[in-house]
Amino acid sequence: MPQIKDAADRLPFLAATVSVAAARRKTAMPFLQDAALALTEEPYDWSMNRIAELGDTTPKYVRDVKNAAKRRRGH
Repeated sequence: MPQIKDAADRLPFLAATVSVAAARRKTAMPFLQDAALALTEEPYDWSMNRIAELGDTTPKYVRDVKNAAKRRRGH
């Protein structure tokens, strides 16, 4: 593993950056989940493969995100 100069000095700034990014992701995830679920339902009926291709991700990720929205809605 390479040694990083001034790592101890950079750590607080990097930790704050990661913390902000995690908070943004936590806030955004319900919207992403709802969008994935909505696109697979009427009137769109998009396949998970289509959503994955357009989102540059995998069908498994789309399925997991969609299922999280369903669980949150009590399905």
